[in-house]
Order: sequence, then structure tokens, then C-alpha cells
Amino acid sequence: EMAPRFYETHMVRTGDGPVALWAGDAGYDSGAPAVPGNRHRLTMLGDRYVVERTNC
Repeated sequence: EMAPRFYETHMVRTGDGPVALWAGDAGYDSGAPAVPGNRHRLTMLGDRYVVERTNC
């Protein structure tokens, strides 16, 4: 049985909507979602949510 995963979420706002950043995302520590690099985030675009997880 797998143990549950826990995430510490850093919330930021962009012109497109709120973004939840998680450890491993390039913008996680700075709170800057435009920083190039790895992605581990949830972007909330009105009625659509987009999950990105790359290289983390």
C-alpha cells in the first residue's frame, strides 16, 4: 500500500488566472511562474484546469 503524498502549495496569480506551484517547479521558491524550467503546477483558467509536470 502506498503512503499518501502531501504537497505544500504556493499560490500565485497571473494574467490568465491563479496557479498552484509545487516543489520541483522552476517558479516554486520565487513565486514567479514565468521562470523557465521544470513544471509541477496546476493552472486554473476559468472553467478549465491545466496540470503540468515535466522533468521533476
